[in-house]
Amino acid sequence: GNVKIEYSTDGGTGYTEILASTANAGTYAWTVPNAPSENCLVRVSQVSGGTPVDASNAVFSIVTQPTINVTAPNGGESWEVGSAKNITWSSTAGIANVKIEYSTDNGSSYTTVIASTANTGSYGWTVPNAASTTCLVRISEAVGGTPTDTSDANYSIVVPPAINVTAPNGGENWLVGSVHNVTWTTAGTVVNVKIEYSTDGGTTYTLATSSITNAGAYSWTVPDAVSTTCRVRVSEADQGTPSDASDAAFIISAAPPTITLGRTRLDYGAVAGGVVTKPQTVILGNSGGGTLNWTATPDQSWPIIPGRSAFT
Repeated sequence: GNVKIEYSTDGGTGYTEILASTANAGTYAWTVPNAPSENCLVRVSQVSGGTPVDASNAVFSIVTQPTINVTAPNGGESWEVGSAKNITWSSTAGIANVKIEYSTDNGSSYTTVIASTANTGSYGWTVPNAASTTCLVRISEAVGGTPTDTSDANYSIVVPPAINVTAPNGGENWLVGSVHNVTWTTAGTVVNVKIEYSTDGGTTYTLATSSITNAGAYSWTVPDAVSTTCRVRVSEADQGTPSDASDAAFIISAAPPTITLGRTRLDYGAVAGGVVTKPQTVILGNSGGGTLNWTATPDQSWPIIPGRSAFT
């Protein structure tokens, strides 16, 4: 009729009931319990009266199923592209080597990090340039693929913030007082930037603006700081990093000398044998920079121009 099924972990000294009564079908699907032992037996007996009965001819073993558990990244982390991070996991005995993979599409597909590495519980990984907010790591037994485990939740691979000055970036010649755009590009998240300039090749810097919105351009009125070894530096406004400076020196030069006249017309009159117009003065100015060398030359024989000079 029906049979009773039991198991022992001490070589038959004691038995634990698996099922008190089941149809005598000759087979029963058993979920092996967490009762590790090398001295196990199974006993099957008739329910009514306990006989006939039979037990395993020899002992068998119940062993702990090997497991892997990913511990990092396990969800919520934000790892920068190019940074050195440790992928970590725990495991039970019996796993010699593991395979490590990562996904950037929430597990729809995986890329191999390493096909087989010793099961040490840690692997040094240089985070790839694969930015995503839906990343997972999967670790599995290297040969059979099981056991396996995946990050409990998504982590992120992010592009580290960076700044790159594009102008002035070397070789430009900007005049004092002229207006030019300082320009730069950024990667990652940079909200506000600070802009500075140097006239000694980057040894020291002077503040142009302490904080502006990271728009990629800043309209700069070139200061009166003549030098051939100038650089511009753009950095994150609060922390100072990331930061970048001109790749090479540019020039801040004085504006060229420019002549200006206090008047553009002279009036003359004369009476034969009588009075003549008094000498008249024309005021010259230099609206630019540097030294203005000048001369005045009459185009008629009768004007007298008494002076030639130079001034800055």
